[in-house]
Amino acid sequence: MYLSVSVSSEVTLVPWSIIKQNDEALTFSALFSKIQTGSFTTIPCSQDLEDALLETVYVGQSKDSFSTVEASHTVNSVCSMFGSFVKFVVTVDLLECGLQSKQLRLESEPSNGLPAFLKEKTRKDRLYNEIVKFLANNNVGWCDPEFGKPFICDLCNVLWYVDGHHEVLASRSCPIPSLFKSFVGFNKPELSKHRKRSISNMSKDKLVEYSTILQNYVVSSWIQQAEWSFLKEGLVTLVESLASYASYLSMRNKAMKLHHSSPEPSVSFSDAQSIKFMKSSSDISPLLTELDTAIKSSSYYTHIFVNDYTPDDKRRRYLFMRELDRGVSEPSVSIYLYSSL
Repeated sequence: MYLSVSVSSEVTLVPWSIIKQNDEALTFSALFSKIQTGSFTTIPCSQDLEDALLETVYVGQSKDSFSTVEASHTVNSVCSMFGSFVKFVVTVDLLECGLQSKQLRLESEPSNGLPAFLKEKTRKDRLYNEIVKFLANNNVGWCDPEFGKPFICDLCNVLWYVDGHHEVLASRSCPIPSLFKSFVGFNKPELSKHRKRSISNMSKDKLVEYSTILQNYVVSSWIQQAEWSFLKEGLVTLVESLASYASYLSMRNKAMKLHHSSPEPSVSFSDAQSIKFMKSSSDISPLLTELDTAIKSSSYYTHIFVNDYTPDDKRRRYLFMRELDRGVSEPSVSIYLYSSL
């Protein structure tokens, strides 16, 4: 079993370690207690670990893919189904543990008139801090650090929203500018109860809202200054990409509503049918045996309903149609294909 313990802010207390666990009745909460008390010689005990409170248990087949499980469940039964990687996420009082120096550093004021770093309680807080670092590395800022905080918050919200959808946007010629390509991997819904990410997570209204917000910054006075030129061009492209994809979603939604409300079929009869001549093959798949036998035993110009010979199972049905493309044993066989309207 592979095991790790980290604080909810993603600070690691126990790096990935291999342990052996044979107790069939041992629960995850009991396993965590054994780790805290130093029962495993391969896992060093620390004051931080002893003071930690178990928050969430994750189990998966790799370090990057997890499912959330109840701490009261037994370890062996869950790991046999979900995988041998176990990750404990805990909460600690940062002011009373060895992480104090890190937290004090996060609370320090960056140079060049930038807002202070946030205390990293979430992955989104970390994204915010990365944006602040990015601006600091480019030696830009505002006279009043608080003046730029709304911009950083809004940019953080936008980059968080599109995180995980860069390829989808690029497929519609709405790419995320390379300037912002490094701000990925922060929004990971699989690590929370909202476990799935889908294209439907992006809405037209939200994209329009975000593009409008960023557009207001594009025309602001401070970004017209020479030192901000590196950001302005990328920001303009980002606004255009968000607005363009919102326009695409709007057209797609209108087309779907029109299709659903129309009494006419979306596919014409001529487009839904075709006739093809089958190949003659001496190597017939077992999936086609019954159909091939029926063809052999039929006289010329006899109609055979192929659907009567297709498997019910979707996977086997797919394989059946694929093998049918390779042909049947009898020559001069044609097949009429159609789809229901």
